[in-house]
Amino acid sequence: MSSLTKTKIGFIGSSAPSSPHHDSFRAFIPKEIDFTFVQEAGGERSRDDDPGKLEALVKQLVKLVKQNGWNGVIVSGAPKEAFNPTMLERLTSALNIPVATAMTSSIAALKAVSAKRILLMTPVDDELKKMYRNFLPVSVSPRFIRLKHWASAPTP
Repeated sequence: MSSLTKTKIGFIGSSAPSSPHHDSFRAFIPKEIDFTFVQEAGGERSRDDDPGKLEALVKQLVKLVKQNGWNGVIVSGAPKEAFNPTMLERLTSALNIPVATAMTSSIAALKAVSAKRILLMTPVDDELKKMYRNFLPVSVSPRFIRLKHWASAPTP
């Protein structure tokens, strides 16, 4: 890749691009990366909207990849992936670029460090925790701690 061409990465999630939620990792994005935050169509919907919204997400991403010339895309939202277990395969085949999803990327990281036990601190209910557990490799034993709400992450 020439020094004049930046790699273009899209990030799509339920939060608005200006959300302070993103501030905790903006500082880690290299200058050589053209990183674009986009809010998923429908805005900040409830977790109950996650089942069945995969096709709308695929359509939105196909349009955004073409429009922005993205070389890869990050899709945030573990509940969305838990409710749509074929999400990564569906997105990868529709977009023809690298796709990173919340749970699949986390599992790859756990495997890379040969994790056997993990602690998940999450505000989700028991149904969703069971879905998260089912996503994990059999070799990983999770322990869950339920948080009442998300604390703001410190900005680097």
